[in-house]
Amino acid sequence: QTCALPICQVRLVSGSATTENTSLYERTLARFLTKRIPGNPTIVAETLPGAGGLNAANMVANVAARDGTVIGTAHGFVPLMPLFAMDGPRFDPERLFYLGSLYKLTGLCIGMKRDGVATFEDMKSREIVVGTSGPGTEIITFYNTLRTMLGAKLKVIRGYASSAQINLAMERGELQARCGISWSSMKVTKPDWARGEGVNILMQLRLERDRELPNVPLLGDFVSRAEDRAALAVLMASPELGYVFFLPPGVPQPRALALRRAFSDVISDPEFAAELGRQNLELSPTDGARMQAWIGELYRTPPDIIARVRELAVSRDAK
Repeated sequence: QTCALPICQVRLVSGSATTENTSLYERTLARFLTKRIPGNPTIVAETLPGAGGLNAANMVANVAARDGTVIGTAHGFVPLMPLFAMDGPRFDPERLFYLGSLYKLTGLCIGMKRDGVATFEDMKSREIVVGTSGPGTEIITFYNTLRTMLGAKLKVIRGYASSAQINLAMERGELQARCGISWSSMKVTKPDWARGEGVNILMQLRLERDRELPNVPLLGDFVSRAEDRAALAVLMASPELGYVFFLPPGVPQPRALALRRAFSDVISDPEFAAELGRQNLELSPTDGARMQAWIGELYRTPPDIIARVRELAVSRDAK
C-alpha cells in the first residue's frame, strides 16, 4: 500500500474502557475516518483507560510519535485539569492539536427510587452515598461543586473502575445516587433507567437543556450568586467539550491540518450521522478549530473567576 501522507496505519489511543459508551463512538468514527485520510490508512484502536483519559493523554502527549500516526481521546475535562489546579497532567493543553469532538455531554444526576432520592432537595436534606472512579473524574460528577456551592450532603465513595461498576453498585444498594452519567450513554447501556424505571433524573450538568429533557432542571437553575454563575460557565466547559480527539504537540502542520479536515468531513457526513443514529448515539459535534480557540480562551479566564473555579472543581482531599 502506498500512503499519500504517508500514513499507512493510525493508532487511536482511547482513554476509556471498552465497556464505555465512548468506545462505540470511537469504533464508528474509525470506520469513516479511514476513508477521509489521504492514503486510507488502517486505524487500530488501543485502550489505555484511567482517570477519564488522563493516562491516554499523558502517553500521547509525551511518548507517541509526532508524525500524525497517533490520535488520542479523553473526556473534555482532561485538557482543563491544569486550569482547575488538578494533579496528573504532564502536558500543556494549549499545545495539543485538537481534531474536535463528536458530542456534547449531557451529564445527569440520578437517584435511586428505592432509596427515595427524588429531587436535588433530597441531596441537601440528608446524606446521600454516591460513587466515582477517582479524583480526576470528579470534575464531571460535580460532587464538590454541589457540596461547596449548594450544600449537598454527599458521601463520596471512590475507586470504582468504570461507569458500569458504579451502575452495578447502585443496583446492589451500595450507592444511592450518582452524578456525571451521560444521557446518551444511559439510553444505550441502561435503557430502563432512561425510561425512568428505578431511577429519578434530578438535574442536568450542562449550560443548556438537552432537547430530549426539557423538564429536567439545570445545575445553573439552583445558582444565584453572580460569581458562582461565572465560575460555573468555566466548569461547564467540560461537558460542552464532550469527548475530545487530539494529536500530540509537534505534528507537522500540513499533516495535522489534513487529519483535522478528515475529522471535519466525517462529522458533516450524513451517512455518519445516520450510522450513529442507528446505534442510538447522539451527534452534537465541535470542530477542531473552534475547540482549539475555546480552550485558549478558557486559559485566559480572569484570576478571580479561576480562584472560585478551583474551589468548586474538586475536593482537595480527592487530589
